[in-house]
Amino acid sequence: MCTPNIMVITVRVKYKHKYIMTIYKQRYFEHRQNANHRGIPFELTFDEWLHIWQDSGKWQLRGKGKGSYVMSRVGDTGPYKVGNVYINNQEDNASEGASKPRTTQHANAISVALTGKKKSAIAVAKNAISQLSRPKYTCQHCDKLISGAGNLKQHIASKHKEIE
Repeated sequence: MCTPNIMVITVRVKYKHKYIMTIYKQRYFEHRQNANHRGIPFELTFDEWLHIWQDSGKWQLRGKGKGSYVMSRVGDTGPYKVGNVYINNQEDNASEGASKPRTTQHANAISVALTGKKKSAIAVAKNAISQLSRPKYTCQHCDKLISGAGNLKQHIASKHKEIE
C-alpha cells in the first residue's frame, strides 16, 4: 500500500503560537465537524479514521465530486464508528441517502443541530446572488412572483390543488 505524501500546513495562529497539522488531521477535524453540524454522532478517533482510509487505498480519491470516494455509514444510519463505516464512491452514497425517506426523528435531529447556527457573510452573499440569478415566474392562478421553475411547481401543487 502506498502512503500519500504528508503535507504540513499552518492552520491558524492563536495567542502567537502556531498550530501545525497534517492534511490528514485537518480532514479528520473537518469530517468530525460536518458530522456534528448534521447531528450525527462521530465516535472515530483520528487513528481509527486514518486507518480506515489508508486500508481502503482510496485516500487520493477522496472528495465531494463525481468519481470521488467518501466515508459512508452502513444503511446511512447510526454514528460514525468502527464497524459502522466503509469507504464508498460518492455516487452510490448519494443515491443511498436519496432513496430512503427522511424520518421525522431524522428531520428533528437536523433541525436541532442547525438551530441557532448563523450563516457566514459569504454564505449569505452567495445565497443572495443565487436567488437573483434564478429566473422568475408568475403564478397563473394568483399572480405571485416565484423564483425558479421547481418552486413554481411546488407552489402550484401546494396552494392550488383544486385547480390541477
